[in-house]
Amino acid sequence: RFEIRISSVVKHKNNLWDLSRYAGAAELYGCARQMKARRPPPMSPNQVAREIRDGVSSGELAFTASADMDLVLTQYCEGFERAISAYRETAGTKVDRISYGG
Repeated sequence: RFEIRISSVVKHKNNLWDLSRYAGAAELYGCARQMKARRPPPMSPNQVAREIRDGVSSGELAFTASADMDLVLTQYCEGFERAISAYRETAGTKVDRISYGG
């Protein structure tokens, strides 16, 4: 859950795959069709930080080094801001059809 939230902010729709959906395709485009992941709506950096901190506190989520959590949160915030800025710049163009949820 955490990884899909983080990676879906900036990944191209054809590069966001769910490996659990693999059904035996033998070539790249077949794999891409089978495993295309649903993109969750973006979450605010504050909400992501809350989920990550709660996950670490509960033991559901762990980082190799404790400093990695702050690094991930900083990178998410920066990526989120870049993605929102880029969206504003391309609104109304073909690029803005991100397909959240499907």
